[in-house]
Amino acid sequence: MSLKKISIILSLVISLTVIIGIGAKLDQRWAKAERLILVEQRLDQKIIQDRINAIEERLWRLQDKHGDLILNMPELIRDQYRRLLKEIKDLENKLKNN
Repeated sequence: MSLKKISIILSLVISLTVIIGIGAKLDQRWAKAERLILVEQRLDQKIIQDRINAIEERLWRLQDKHGDLILNMPELIRDQYRRLLKEIKDLENKLKNN
C-alpha cells in the first residue's frame, strides 16, 4: 500500500468517527429538549393547580365568614366571590387544555 492510500483510508475513518460523534451529540441535545418541554409543562400545571388551591381557600374563608349564600354577602364581597369563581373556571379550562 502506498502512503497516499493509507492517508485516504485514515482520513475516511477519522471523518466517519467525527460524523458519528456529532450525530450522537445532536441526538442527546434533542432528547434533552424534549425532556425539558415535558418538565416545563408539568411545572405550568403545578403552578395552575397551586393557584386554584389558593383561590379555593379564599372562597372557603369567604363562605365561613359570610355564609354559603351569595345573596347574604355584601356587594363588594359578592363581586370578589364571583371573580374568584370565574378565575377558578378559567384556570381549570387552562389546565384541561395543557
